[in-house]
Amino acid sequence: MSQEIRCASRALPTLDLAVLEALAADLPTALMPTVVATFITETARRVADICNHAALGDARAAGAAAHALRGGAATFGAVALEHSALAVEQAGRVGDAAAVRAQLAALRVLADATMAALRSRYVGVAARE
Repeated sequence: MSQEIRCASRALPTLDLAVLEALAADLPTALMPTVVATFITETARRVADICNHAALGDARAAGAAAHALRGGAATFGAVALEHSALAVEQAGRVGDAAAVRAQLAALRVLADATMAALRSRYVGVAARE
């Protein structure tokens, strides 16, 4: 059974530590904090992009940005964020701007929780962002 860090607001884990540890095992030890810092930076940028597209009523562009976020989240074992991004992606795919906007608060909360969990696990990551 994989270890998990759970997000209080969701039944899904914030991080699946087995996935994260498998990623870390595939990389040189010194590289993992840099890879995590890059993911954190990209996550913040992608969430901002999704929110901007949603504010402009461009559901399809928000969905495309959510697709990119979902892929990164899956790589890092960010299960709750991955599922939230999928909901935005699916709403965007059908052009449902209202459904995209309805998902934004949860997406932001889960992105923040994921970034905080990664920062706490990889001390010093925040200094490199």
